Amino acid sequence: MKFKSGQAQGGLFDYHARREALSQKATPLDRLSEHIDWELFRTDLAGHLDYKCGPQGGCPPWCPVLMFKILVLQKYYDLSEEQTEFQILDRFSFQRFLGLDVGDKNHIKCNAQSKLIECYTVTSASVHDSQPLRELLTKEDGRLHGDCAYRSAKVDEELRQRGMVNCLHEKSHRDRPLTKRQQQANTKKSRIRARVEHIFGFQVHQMRANWIRTIGKKRAQRSIGLSNLVYNLFRYVQPGGSMAC
Repeated sequence: MKFKSGQAQGGLFDYHARREALSQKATPLDRLSEHIDWELFRTDLAGHLDYKCGPQGGCPPWCPVLMFKILVLQKYYDLSEEQTEFQILDRFSFQRFLGLDVGDKNHIKCNAQSKLIECYTVTSASVHDSQPLRELLTKEDGRLHGDCAYRSAKVDEELRQRGMVNCLHEKSHRDRPLTKRQQQANTKKSRIRARVEHIFGFQVHQMRANWIRTIGKKRAQRSIGLSNLVYNLFRYVQPGGSMAC
C-alpha cells in the first residue's frame, strides 16, 4: 500500500497550502486585531521612549507599536526573550498578528452561479480574510457565502446594514460548540461556498499561482490580477461545464 508523505509536492503539507489553511483559522490574536486599533498607542509609546537620532547612516529603531505588540505576545504566552524571537519566526499566527509580511494574498469575490471572479484585491498574507471584505462588496450583492473565518459581530452588522442575506458559516467556540442544527446548516452552505475553492484549485494546479515569480508588491499585484483574468477567460468558454484542474 502506498502512503502520502511530507516529501511530496502539493497537498496538505505544501508550504503555501499550509499557510493558506492557517490563515483561515481564527486565534485569540485575530480577535485582538479585529477589535483593537493599535495605532492609538503610538503617541503614548513614542512619548515614553527615548528615541534619539543616531549617527547618520545608522540603523533606524524598530516601530514602537510593533515592539509593544511583541510585549503583548510575550506576556500572554509567558515567553522568554529567546522563545519570543523563535516563535515569531516559526508561527504564522504571530507573524499575522504583528503585521509582518509573509507573502501576498488574493482576496476574490465570485458569482456563486457562474463561478466567475467579479472583483478582487491583493493584500499581505498577514491580513485576515475578513479585513478587505467591505471593499469587495457592492450594493448589488444580495447574499454572502463564506467560511467561519469571516464570521464576527462586526461583519454580521455590516451585512445587516447592507440588507444582505448572511450565509456565512457558523463559528464554534471552546465553551460553545455548534448545535446539530448549526452543523447541518453549515453543511448545506458548504455546497455553495465550496465553489470558490474550484477557482483556487484551477489557479494552483494549472498555473502554479501559489508561487509568484516577481519582486515587489506592484508586480505581485499584476501577477495575481493576471491569474484571475486567465481563470475567467477559461471559465467563460466553459460556462456549463466543470473546469479541468
